[in-house]
Amino acid sequence: KVGLIIVTHFCPYVPDTPQSAFFSVSVSAASFNTKNRGLADQYVAKFWQETGWRPDKVTLFGGALQYSKYNLLTKFLLQRMTKRSLGPTVTWRDYEFTDWEDVTRFAEEFLVSLPTSATKS
Repeated sequence: KVGLIIVTHFCPYVPDTPQSAFFSVSVSAASFNTKNRGLADQYVAKFWQETGWRPDKVTLFGGALQYSKYNLLTKFLLQRMTKRSLGPTVTWRDYEFTDWEDVTRFAEEFLVSLPTSATKS
């Protein structure tokens, strides 16, 4: 089964604080196709179901499509999937869809929401 590649970061240790945050980085979240963006939501919902973790703050960020990291067959399959979702299909270069300002804003807003004692080391 071939699907879009999802990179999800999970820290199994959640500090003893009333707030927690979760983010997922994926090409699906950056898709121009609403169906594909819905897939990103489904992956996150499955993750929550499997872990039982319900963070207070959640967001999805667009990831990268790094054709240079894949073999010829994988590039071809990704190119076909990407073409259907109106994404970039030139395989001799990589594409970055992450809005790093959004990532920074998410982290800063979460840090501000923490109790003062949780942010001191």
